Amino acid sequence: MKKIILFMFLLGSVSQAQNLLSNPNFNTGIDGWNIFELSEVSWIADDGVSNSGSLQFSDSLNNGGVGSTGHAPVAIEQGQSYDLSAYFKVIPNTEAQGAAIIVRWLDENQFNTGLSDFYYPSPGYQVGQWDQITAQITPPAGTHYVQIFLGVVTANTGSTDPSVVRWDDVRLVKANASGFGIVPAHTGQWFDPAQSGHGLNVEILPDNKALIIWYVYDSQGNQVWILGTGTHNGQTITVDANITDGAMFPPNFNANDMQLTPWGTFTLTFTGCHAGVFSWNPQSGNGYNSGQMNVTRLTQVAGLECNE
Repeated sequence: MKKIILFMFLLGSVSQAQNLLSNPNFNTGIDGWNIFELSEVSWIADDGVSNSGSLQFSDSLNNGGVGSTGHAPVAIEQGQSYDLSAYFKVIPNTEAQGAAIIVRWLDENQFNTGLSDFYYPSPGYQVGQWDQITAQITPPAGTHYVQIFLGVVTANTGSTDPSVVRWDDVRLVKANASGFGIVPAHTGQWFDPAQSGHGLNVEILPDNKALIIWYVYDSQGNQVWILGTGTHNGQTITVDANITDGAMFPPNFNANDMQLTPWGTFTLTFTGCHAGVFSWNPQSGNGYNSGQMNVTRLTQVAGLECNE
């Protein structure tokens, strides 16, 4: 049965959290990310997540460590948490053992404090496909700057064959530390302007319940609805999502033909009246990858107010 998808198009500009990193999408180059001017860092013009263009890091040392390139230091606030995310692709037929984001904490003079954090993808990522690493980071005491590095995990083989990972759509924004309360006005259509063509229908229901329908495509390019109802704690919606299939188009529709297949989970957190972060975690082995995207409001129900 073919499923009908609601195409989402950008109707106007809306606010969203500011990315603290310059040139995060590598659409035209890697300026700002080759701070060590390493020959291993290059721009790939014809490969990216939402648009063409990505950063490639290649390491030929293969000493069991993490080779990386980084962004210039960014000022941060004590007591403020930050959401960090980036898409990566481990290139097949190379020595790469995985990908990693390295967070280096600096003092008020931008000197290394010796404090660093490493973030790795979930074990279910697939070589040769784009996936995402996400984390929420909080500055340790005495730190005033943070430096983000994108790297490749190598094996201790001594081989001179390269270990290669590509990176795209890197994001560092202030986290919703105090929380932005969910209100009925969050009901509406939401989408990522960089990926117009799929999006969410969100309904805020009584008794701290919510409905999310994701109009999207499966891994074979077929139109699909992934949907479910869940609950929220006033700040975050969590939904057990399903796929329905099996029934026919009216007048041949029969409710007994419909099949409900568990798909995974959705999480949606709003960072304001017109912006949020949507993440998904499919069940293992169902052909989908986990991920996250920033969403902005497309439509709003008349008469419902949201104040920031």
